[in-house]
Amino acid sequence: MISFSDIVNDILSFYKEELAGETVTYVHLLRAVRHKESALEVVHDFIDEAVGLSEEIGSLLAGDAKEAWEHWKTGYITFHLCDSRYMLVDLCLIEGKDRAGKVE
Repeated sequence: MISFSDIVNDILSFYKEELAGETVTYVHLLRAVRHKESALEVVHDFIDEAVGLSEEIGSLLAGDAKEAWEHWKTGYITFHLCDSRYMLVDLCLIEGKDRAGKVE
């Protein structure tokens, strides 16, 4: 079973992998297995899966555990958005950051 963190990593790694022309990735392998026309369709499926998993996990938790989950999830996604390795700053997803990832 694929985890929430695995799916989110695949979603947020997709941009840099596409730029590098990588085709031996989980997204591209699933494209062939799921008979999708494009890797982007698989990414859209992953987004739906990630949202569903997040909601399911959140529904199982309460109090401090639920708050910890929300903080972890936000931090995990923010890390990917801010880390220059993922090149997501190119997509202007973080307000106030330039291409080098420095706060403007």
